[in-house]
Amino acid sequence: DDDDESDDSDLHTDPLQPSVSSHDINDPYRVAGWPENMPLPGHSFPHAPAVKPRTRQPLSNNLQKELAALKPPLYVPPPGEQDTTSSLRRHHLGVLNTILHTSLLKHDFLRAGRAWGMILRTNILGRPLDVRTHGRWGIGAGILMRKFSPQNDSQDESNNASTISDEGFEAAKDYYERLILQYPFQKTNPNAISSLTFYPAMFGLCIYEIQQKCNRALERNRNSSLEADQSDSELESTRNQESEGIAAIKRSELDSAASLAARMDELMLSPPFDTYPPLLQLRGSVALWLADL
Repeated sequence: DDDDESDDSDLHTDPLQPSVSSHDINDPYRVAGWPENMPLPGHSFPHAPAVKPRTRQPLSNNLQKELAALKPPLYVPPPGEQDTTSSLRRHHLGVLNTILHTSLLKHDFLRAGRAWGMILRTNILGRPLDVRTHGRWGIGAGILMRKFSPQNDSQDESNNASTISDEGFEAAKDYYERLILQYPFQKTNPNAISSLTFYPAMFGLCIYEIQQKCNRALERNRNSSLEADQSDSELESTRNQESEGIAAIKRSELDSAASLAARMDELMLSPPFDTYPPLLQLRGSVALWLADL
């Protein structure tokens, strides 16, 4: 009877209940290859390997400096170690900006030009300063125009302050042309400051140059007719000469404006300049100017 009961118990054993054995092949310790008498390596055992401490032999500071000082350098410090140098250069750049704007407010354009040159030569994190950021490109053109301004051509300070010499105009135009070549328009970055921005500024400068030359010529023509006392016949002749001089000045202004309009038309034949609103508006203003002349 005992044998029958044991056989019945074996037959009624739950097939889902695992059998316990020290040599079970499903034992997690056996699968992971970890001895049972050692503590578990971590909370994720056995699904992750044991974390071993990393040992790194740091280089000495002196050795790092020596390797970085070689040409070419054999060691480049990570960006976090360059914060001190970059912060000093940013501070230096801030001082130069202060000198630049203070000199501009005092109309000391020679000193402003020197500060501007030092700003252009400043490198931060190994990269040169981008002249297009924060509107710096316009500051450079203004300095070049005023740097060559005449100082003794007129006794009237208000007129002298608004007068720009021919050398200043040429320097500013050459500056814009170099910017146009250096930063062409790119379809991949259409919103960036490029030649699309510089062309309207340069054409506006050309318009200002033509008008200033015309106004100065008219002023000289007017002053020459009022230099001395004249008789009625001489006064009539002087008036005729003044009228002829004004007509010649206007013809010269018309020729210069027509040449500028032709240059704009040539540029606006190709995209993206043919659909750029500032250029279209400026070209319309030039057309009205030509009609008035």
